Amino acid sequence: MINNDVVGNAGGITVVRARRTTDQTGVPNSSLTTLVFNVEDFDAESAWNGTTYTTPQAGFYEFLVAFRLQATGATAACDLQLILRIGTVTHGIQRILTPSAVGTWFMSGFYYASIAKGVAVQFQILPSFPGATAIKIDAALTPTALIIRRH
Repeated sequence: MINNDVVGNAGGITVVRARRTTDQTGVPNSSLTTLVFNVEDFDAESAWNGTTYTTPQAGFYEFLVAFRLQATGATAACDLQLILRIGTVTHGIQRILTPSAVGTWFMSGFYYASIAKGVAVQFQILPSFPGATAIKIDAALTPTALIIRRH
């Protein structure tokens, strides 16, 4: 039997494991959008609501996220940013720039932070796809996943 609280987590405790099983459509171009996870596999402290994790205690937290984004009709260089919002402060986790139009992107990110008790945490994206007519998180083909661990 594997103890999830110790094995593979470098001593951390997995407190949330969530995913998205359907597409998140209608993602606006050039605007911040919060990632929504519609299936909660595990929430040890009832601190996750599908979009926001509110830290139940102060500590060091590890955040891992992966998703696939699809843009239809992009006509020029594209830019996609993955952002972790901790309270009112945004932290850029990853940014992809392309010199030409790209329709499908896969992005994953990792962030480790010391956070006080009662702070709201969200993952957001900022897509910039000139000419795009539709942008979505493509969860139907590629799982969108989130893991939160406390150390």
